[in-house]
Amino acid sequence: MFIRYEIPFLPPSVNACYRSYGNRVVKSAKLKVFEQEIIRYFDSQEEEITMLEGKLKLTVSFYLKGRRSIDIDNLLKALLDGMENILFENDKMIFEIHAEKFSNCDSAKTVILLEQLIEDL
Repeated sequence: MFIRYEIPFLPPSVNACYRSYGNRVVKSAKLKVFEQEIIRYFDSQEEEITMLEGKLKLTVSFYLKGRRSIDIDNLLKALLDGMENILFENDKMIFEIHAEKFSNCDSAKTVILLEQLIEDL
């Protein structure tokens, strides 16, 4: 089983997601806005969203508007955390990731393909 979504925005870079205050690390305003946007996006989908179970493989394509340059690994953390409790219970369930990015695109978007891996017998 697999699911595919085209999200019309990018996750924030992990560098913009957390702030330190003394001995505490807190979510940034940028991350909180992204989390609200991702929930609204999935709530707006016409089909019912089924949470996947077991070992999962994520294939993700990031489309960057203009000549913007972002490290691909910095985009993954907020995306994975944002999909928790929506598409899967916990990002510990992700056992395989394939990620790619494209620059100079007309608009920013994130395309995800999430599939269940067949367990070893």
